[in-house]
Amino acid sequence: MITNYNISFSLWLGNLVQWFDGMPKTLAWMRVLLSPLVAVHAAFLVDRTRVNREATYNCQTMVLERALNLRYYGATAEYWHSNAAPTANGHIYIENVSNSVPSTFIYYDVENQVNPYIKYDSEGVVYDIDGVPIPDVYTYYDSEYQIQYDFIVWVPVTLIFDMNEMRAFLDLYVFGGITYTILTY
Repeated sequence: MITNYNISFSLWLGNLVQWFDGMPKTLAWMRVLLSPLVAVHAAFLVDRTRVNREATYNCQTMVLERALNLRYYGATAEYWHSNAAPTANGHIYIENVSNSVPSTFIYYDVENQVNPYIKYDSEGVVYDIDGVPIPDVYTYYDSEYQIQYDFIVWVPVTLIFDMNEMRAFLDLYVFGGITYTILTY
């Protein structure tokens, strides 16, 4: 389906004014009233392709990687992908980082799972039945591990860019609570 956004405002205005009064003053007054709409329509036509492209971006790292390469390399980024390593192409790439903080689960008795032994510090070292010391289990808040990132944006050292501008661009599409860092290679 092809959508045509071309609007002939002069033809539309001529048809509209016939119903009211065909006087030149009325036609001029209607043109003045219509001029903001004409300006908005012209701006829409200029930005339509850019806005349509940006509307397809989301927080998936694969999509963000393409968006960054299009922003900083332009049309040449369309054909950058190959089977080679990302660094061989000399473009921006994103590395997903797994969370290295282990998760500890506490189960109900009906789940028939082994619960971690939770102890007070005053108990000292606790041993299991075989005489092996039970490792300490620590609880923590996610905010205590701010050094962990969900992904790393790798930028070639040869690319000249503004760090704050790149962060602002990424923040448009990255969900809140997702952490990342920008490094060069």
